[in-house]
Amino acid sequence: MISTRVRIAAGITALVVAVAACYVLVQARRPIAAALFAPAALLALPLFASTRPPRIEEYDALSENVARFRTAGLVCFTFAVLMNLAPRNDSVAALGVAWWAVGFAMIPFALYFASRRAMLEDDWD
Repeated sequence: MISTRVRIAAGITALVVAVAACYVLVQARRPIAAALFAPAALLALPLFASTRPPRIEEYDALSENVARFRTAGLVCFTFAVLMNLAPRNDSVAALGVAWWAVGFAMIPFALYFASRRAMLEDDWD
């Protein structure tokens, strides 16, 4: 489980990185600086993790969530690849990037639920 200290440290660090990203975005006036928000988002993930260990009766729900988010991520990545194979067009490229972004957003959820399911499986052994 993630301790309170780690949560607070991750939250403060995420806030500092997000403020730095805003500063660079405003000062540089370049859209590529928006990529600095990704580390801030990753650092904020521990704030949303559960504070208690999983229970045995949650195993089926955890397995369903793993399958659901993994399938959603795979579908998004598949659509992104199909969009990339389409004839070159700016709107199609933007749609492909959107599918990639959604796919990348699904994967951390799948990993979270898979890690909680793995905790239960380790306890069974």
